[in-house]
Amino acid sequence: MIVSRLQPLPVNAIARQFAAVMDKSQNLPPPDIQRRQKMLLERLCRHAHAHVPFYRDSNRLAPLFGKDGTFNHERWSEVPVLTRAEAQDNEKALLAEKLPPEMLPLMNDRTSGSTGTPLRIKRTSMQMIYSQVLLQRAMKWNNCGPMQRLAITDVVAQDDERVDGAPSSPEQPVLIPAHLSAAEQMDIVAREKPHHAIVFPNLVEAWIDTGDLDKLDSLHTIFTTGEVLRPEIRALLDRSLKVRIINLYSATETGPIAIAGPDGRLRVSEEILLLEQPSGPVDPSKPVAVVATPFYAYGMPLLRYATGDYVRFSSRRPREATNLRRLENVLGRERSLFRRADGTRIWPAVHGDILGDIIPLRGWQLVQETVDDIVLKIVSPVTPTDEAVLQCRRALEKMVPGFGTRIEVVDRIADERATGKRFESCISMVA
Repeated sequence: MIVSRLQPLPVNAIARQFAAVMDKSQNLPPPDIQRRQKMLLERLCRHAHAHVPFYRDSNRLAPLFGKDGTFNHERWSEVPVLTRAEAQDNEKALLAEKLPPEMLPLMNDRTSGSTGTPLRIKRTSMQMIYSQVLLQRAMKWNNCGPMQRLAITDVVAQDDERVDGAPSSPEQPVLIPAHLSAAEQMDIVAREKPHHAIVFPNLVEAWIDTGDLDKLDSLHTIFTTGEVLRPEIRALLDRSLKVRIINLYSATETGPIAIAGPDGRLRVSEEILLLEQPSGPVDPSKPVAVVATPFYAYGMPLLRYATGDYVRFSSRRPREATNLRRLENVLGRERSLFRRADGTRIWPAVHGDILGDIIPLRGWQLVQETVDDIVLKIVSPVTPTDEAVLQCRRALEKMVPGFGTRIEVVDRIADERATGKRFESCISMVA
């Protein structure tokens, strides 16, 4: 890889510049936001077209460039969508051979592997800085003060030298390995005393289950990420912890896609990525596949990248950051779609709070085993009666009609395909 020896600006100076820009950009009129996005998109595409073998050698971006080198934004939809599998098959070819100096240094990263083989990526310094600035902005939105000592849950190998959680320097975040038990994770929090944490929702739920909440006294704010923050889990966290809960929708490949404001709805990170949306009026009831392009991913450009997630866009406007688009909610991965015998696909609209009113729940998972049959696995502190199981099954049949339903009481929820996660809410085993 060819890199320049020029030194970039100090990180803190860049971060301050970004923060100042975003204080203004979040309230820009939509045409101004879109104009800025087009400028950033063109720069990234020209870089990829010239310096990234995957795009240069395949002529994949040809629709965007005229014979005289002009760039045509109107033909963006003609660029093929890049899938996770395609990116994995072309990891080396997606790496840039040359980089602008302001994007250095690069950091090696990888996805969790929850959908199979991890995707190894190269993140630029600009991506890392912008992610931190976005978190700081979310702190301001939610009146949580400035970011202080940070802890992050992550999937690491059990022999990783960082497995004890201790940071290599005071500026580095505290690492909480996802494979450790809840008690071991809480011991790290109690020892390192982070003020803020980025955590999988189900791991926080597991911490609460221990009842040893004094170990979390140092925490002021928790960003939940990595999984869908279900309403009943949000309610549990709000009841049990004296911390501010902020929902963070992010992907390793793209960075923060959207972050919640004080009303709980997610604001799209318009400054760092293009999140594609169907044309015309917003339909909040319609699931939309996530196709995103991170503007500062110069080390490994992912143009029109499909994360595999589905979201619903919101038609409401917030009081702050008034011109950032909002998401009503994140529905989950494509594998969360259930398939009927006629080939149609549906979202299993399961409400855990309704089921929890019938049988007290500590966890649940709905699995489509065949085109005709689904099973609800539940973890409960009590042994449910036959009548309660029947009521739960009837409630489930109303939420997800047209399937044969079964209820299973289990000791724990586990999906071995979801590495580093205790469970996913809904999974289809039907291809």
